[in-house]
Amino acid sequence: MLERQYNDSAYEIAETASQYLNPDKFEKYLATGEQDEEYRQIEKRLDDLVDATNTTLIYVAKVDTSDYRTLTYIYDAVNSASGFERYPLGYTAIGVDEKYVNNVRNIITKGERATEYLYSYSEESGAHTTAGIAIYDSRGKIVAILGVEKAMRRLEN
Repeated sequence: MLERQYNDSAYEIAETASQYLNPDKFEKYLATGEQDEEYRQIEKRLDDLVDATNTTLIYVAKVDTSDYRTLTYIYDAVNSASGFERYPLGYTAIGVDEKYVNNVRNIITKGERATEYLYSYSEESGAHTTAGIAIYDSRGKIVAILGVEKAMRRLEN
């Protein structure tokens, strides 16, 4: 029950964050690596949201559909108290654990909410939940995934 509440909260944050974005510019940002004024304003709003909601991180990334594990980051807002470093625009890494590949595939191909709570534990961030939603451009095409990682402190305690 508590896991569900944490996860629902992470999804509410994800929906809020998605309203800040301009997905029609994602390809341009990734192609040029240039951050315009709008990019910087959106990044600042995501940074403020991550701190205001005591979320560990909020990221927006293009998913490599050849493996559904490799992410190319468009935005990576990191809680200022977390000690984590932000991934820069265009940074590419295997960011999806093998056990979540099907969830990511369903988000990217069908726009579905992840079917599991995505509860996990890591040495770096402790117990946490992750919400993942599809980001659509103005033509209705899924162009990225938005992820929210929220610490589950009460559950951990």
